[in-house]
Amino acid sequence: MFTRNQCVGIIDDLLVLVAYKDHFYLVNYNTVSEEYFYQLVLYNLGKFGKLFLSSPIPIKPYISLFIPNATRQELDTMVDSLLCHKDLLQSYYNIEITLDPDNNTMQLVCLPMILMKYKPSLDKLPIFLHNIATQIEWDNEIECLDAIAREISSFYCCCSKDQCNYFLRSARDGNFKAPKYLSQK
Repeated sequence: MFTRNQCVGIIDDLLVLVAYKDHFYLVNYNTVSEEYFYQLVLYNLGKFGKLFLSSPIPIKPYISLFIPNATRQELDTMVDSLLCHKDLLQSYYNIEITLDPDNNTMQLVCLPMILMKYKPSLDKLPIFLHNIATQIEWDNEIECLDAIAREISSFYCCCSKDQCNYFLRSARDGNFKAPKYLSQK
């Protein structure tokens, strides 16, 4: 359905109307795009290009935007978790974390290029950094890689109408296969 659909129009912030054969479907593009990005992350594991940020982003202040009441110790623990796993994040996903030598803080330098010319909304970056630091079972390889892929896909999924249009074109041109749990009768 996704490779041969025709986008009729965006209904609201969540739904797009698509035509397939002689039927019309309302599609929650946020949910479908999240699954699409998840498949792209798994398929391209270790082969991503780099999406450099215009300037490095300090990690601790960004996480504190998501949990403003976190103690300094809690924030340090989260940053330390990212620091401990920065090699894995960089080698598999091109998530590059470096130390700013001027003020001795950890910063995010680049993200994975999941889809050419597609840039995720950085509005979700605080929750993404928080979740990568706190929600990953690092000791179990399969669970770890799957959870990171889920967090990346959640971060990259469509938020805006422009992102939705780009996603629909890409899904139509690619090999996206929507899982059964996304289809409703």
